[in-house]
Amino acid sequence: MKLTELLEKNRELESSLKEKEPYTIALLSNITISQIEPYIEFELRNLGVNAKAISANYDTILQDAEIYKDKSCLIIFWELTNIIDGFQHRIELLSNSESEALILRVKSWIDHLFDTLRSSKLVIMNQFSAMLFTAHIPARTKAEEIGTLLNSYIRERKPDNFSLVDLDKIISQISVNESFNTRDYYSSKILYSSRFYKEYAEHIRPILKASLGLAKKALILDCDNTIWGGIAGEDGISGIKISGEDSTGRIFKEVQNFILKLKNSGVLLCLCSKNNSSDVEEIFSKLEMPLTYDDFVIKKINWDDKAKNISQIADELNIGLDSIVFVDDSEFEINRVKSVLEDVTVALVPKDLSKYPQFMTKLSCDFFSTNGTEEDLLRSKFYLEEAKRKDLKSSFESIESFLRSLELRIRFYKNKPDILPRMAQLTQKTNQFNLTTRRYTEAELTTMLYSSEWLMYAFESGDRLGSSGITGLSLIKIDSNIAQIDTFLMSCRVIGRNFEFAFFDSVIEDISKLGISNLLAEYIPTKKNSQVENFYDNLGFSNNGSKSQSTLYQISLKEYKPRHLDYIMVEYE
Repeated sequence: MKLTELLEKNRELESSLKEKEPYTIALLSNITISQIEPYIEFELRNLGVNAKAISANYDTILQDAEIYKDKSCLIIFWELTNIIDGFQHRIELLSNSESEALILRVKSWIDHLFDTLRSSKLVIMNQFSAMLFTAHIPARTKAEEIGTLLNSYIRERKPDNFSLVDLDKIISQISVNESFNTRDYYSSKILYSSRFYKEYAEHIRPILKASLGLAKKALILDCDNTIWGGIAGEDGISGIKISGEDSTGRIFKEVQNFILKLKNSGVLLCLCSKNNSSDVEEIFSKLEMPLTYDDFVIKKINWDDKAKNISQIADELNIGLDSIVFVDDSEFEINRVKSVLEDVTVALVPKDLSKYPQFMTKLSCDFFSTNGTEEDLLRSKFYLEEAKRKDLKSSFESIESFLRSLELRIRFYKNKPDILPRMAQLTQKTNQFNLTTRRYTEAELTTMLYSSEWLMYAFESGDRLGSSGITGLSLIKIDSNIAQIDTFLMSCRVIGRNFEFAFFDSVIEDISKLGISNLLAEYIPTKKNSQVENFYDNLGFSNNGSKSQSTLYQISLKEYKPRHLDYIMVEYE
């Protein structure tokens, strides 16, 4: 897309999103980078975010960090070339003592930046690079050595809300000549080209998506010529290519290893294949390959329409269609799914199989997560246990008798520091059972934890079939004798077991001990959370009317009537 086309599309998107809550990105730099603004805005607006990028002052990063620290996102271009004017050449002329003094000074600046932005929502900071000026020099330069040293310092000390960008990866993709704006650099300190800014904006998109709770959750795969070479029903086991003994087999083995890595990071794997299930099971049982049959939480192996199967998978996983990526080698199937399920991201296996591993590497960006937790490693296990619960449910006449049979339990946590990473992840990923859909970083939650104005509750759920991990939380702000529910959410995988009511009862019981008389709440509707629009009404809250795009609620704690669900045991830490 040409820049003129992007600008026109940007204006259209801006107009269509103006009613949404603004998302402001502050650009801090010691070079001139205002040209990147439309590229950043375009990436976010394409995700449905009302984004506005603003460039701070030239070469005042530390001062501007204090001014813009409360913005939705900060992006920092701190360039070696302008740490001192002409750094890339002058550094070679400095004595060792002068170089060491400069390094210490820059480290102190970095420490100051980290301290200032430690509680910001999201900071994207570029690592130092000298590539534009040193790529053609055979020997390693002093500038490169200092860049490496400072980058190590940054990686060791950065706060959790910082995401680092390796500029060399972007430059290597498009070349030094295409990245460097030689014409404008010496006159206006415009270091990078428009091509570079476009690639940069695309490169950081996964980080932005993850922070906004827009990362994908499930990868649905065809079988034949997708996770292995060959066709099960025609080639038989002997014709399936998955070993490292031939070039085709090596490719599919590498792809399977990559898919397994995604699964281990928390991505849910599913099969959707037009095949005889017995043929597919036989291949998994008799051939040695990285993936096993049990790595897939749902298998739709039949001759039904794949769009129908994928829709059923979404229902069974209790996730939105826009959380799904579907990979198939058939153009017909890809087009069919896209025409029926527009929100599903579809990906066609490349005709040139040698490009398939790299294709999957790029596709993995859709699942990018800024923070991993123990729950990620166990997510497939949780969903397999959930499948057992669904099978068990059919043998009971009533929902209550089924729930009683499960021996449900929750462990109630209050202000617990060591679960903050999981709590942050829940705010970033939970969309359906989420009353306000506010996103928080671990750094922000840490600030809340040590503030007298906030109470932070969470629960771990489980039953006789196993633990589901930490699956719900509530963040409450205190002002005198009035409390306001800022966030109340629960993971979609435990919906339908009434954990939310047992948890809410426990929250009310705890805040009542603090002399709180009134509790305020808010419901902010989104495309995905309509199932909880009457949650507070069902709990006996009074509707206080609307404010902007939200509905306000209130209840006197004396009037709150707990559910007293005797089939859910509550344990307190």
